[in-house]
Amino acid sequence: MTRARLLLVLLAFAGASCSDDDDDGPQEPSDPYLRVTVTPPIATVSLTVNAVFNIAVTRGGLYGGNITLTAEGLPASLVANFQPSPLVGTQDRSTLTISPGPGVTPGNYTFTIRASGPGVDPASSSHLTVVVTN
Repeated sequence: MTRARLLLVLLAFAGASCSDDDDDGPQEPSDPYLRVTVTPPIATVSLTVNAVFNIAVTRGGLYGGNITLTAEGLPASLVANFQPSPLVGTQDRSTLTISPGPGVTPGNYTFTIRASGPGVDPASSSHLTVVVTN
C-alpha cells in the first residue's frame, strides 16, 4: 500500500471515529453530563436487614444543577430511599437504602438507578441487583 493510500485510509478511519452525531454522551467538552457509579453492584435484603448502596455522581461539562436520583424497575414490595435527594449544588454522593415492604418475596431483582438533571441529555444510569432472602 502506498503512503498516500495508507494516509487516506487512516484519515477515513479517524473521521468515522470522530463523528459528532453520537447520542451516547456529550458532544463538546462544555456539554453538561452526569455519570453515576454505584457500589456494591449487588446487595442482600431480608425481613430484618436493609440493602445499602453508595452512589457517586460525576458532574461534567460545568454542570452545576440539581441531580435527581430514581430507582426504576423495583417491585412495589421493595422501597427505595435516597439520602440526600436531590443532590444540590456541589453534592455528588448519596446513599440508597432498599427496605422490604409488605408482601416481599425471596428472589433476585435487577433494577436501574438513574441520575438526571435539567439540561442533561441523556441521563446516566447503572444497573443493580438486590437479593431478597427469608
